[in-house]
This record gives sequence, C-alpha cells and structure tokens, in this order.
Amino acid sequence: MSDTDLELLARYTRRGAEDAFAEIVRRHLDLVHSAALRQVRSPQLAEEVAQSTFLKLAQHARRLAPDTILSAWLYQVTRREAIDVVRREARRQLREQVATEMNAMNATAADWTHIEPPRACVHNGHELGCVSLAAMSAPENAPPGT
Repeated sequence: MSDTDLELLARYTRRGAEDAFAEIVRRHLDLVHSAALRQVRSPQLAEEVAQSTFLKLAQHARRLAPDTILSAWLYQVTRREAIDVVRREARRQLREQVATEMNAMNATAADWTHIEPPRACVHNGHELGCVSLAAMSAPENAPPGT
C-alpha cells in the first residue's frame, strides 16, 4: 500500500526523509507545472514557479493542518507564485524599456553620424533642387559680402 500525501509529508518533516518529499514532487509535479504554465505562458517561468512552489512546501510542511488537501494547497501556492512571477517579469520588462529609451536619449554625436543631415529643397519652376543645409551654412557657400 502506498503512503498518502500527508503520510509522506509527515515522514519528511519528522525524519527528513528526502525520498518521501521526492515522491510528493513526483506525484504533483505535473499538476503544479501545468497550472503554472497556464498562468505564466512560458516554460522557463513555469519551471521557476514549480520550483518555488515545492520550496514553499518544504518550508511550510510542518505547519500544514492534518486535514490539508495537498493538491489544493499546491494549486493555491502555484497560483500565487505565478502571479508574483508575472508581476516581476512585467516590472523587469518595463525597466528594460525605460533603460533602452534613456540609452537612446543619451546617444553621443558618434551615434548620429549615420543619419543624413537635413536638406532644403526648392522648385524653380522646371526642376526640384535639393541641397544639404549643412553645406548651405558652410562659409564657402555664404553669399558675397557676409
């Protein structure tokens, strides 16, 4: 006869039986991972949530009530952990976006060398002629007497 989840958890908390905890993880990993994946929509983040959930179980195992339904407890912890991960990822992405925008605002003159200077275009009735504004402001292009 196989032990119940709570019996395994009791063995883990009383004797430090790692095999008992490993059996709990084996039994519930699919539930935890799939619940996490549905919420975070990223396999890597779902793994992070699953690890965090089982870590919380190891930390709180002694405090669980004897009538605890472990799968329900794991689901609730998974849900909360997933919410935390989603919020943390959103904050990280926002920080990265702000840093990117600030980096673009702090561009040096060398960063702008690939951008063509503004041009002035004039239509003289027959054709459109354009000239660089930088070239127009050069001293050699200045009108005589200035």
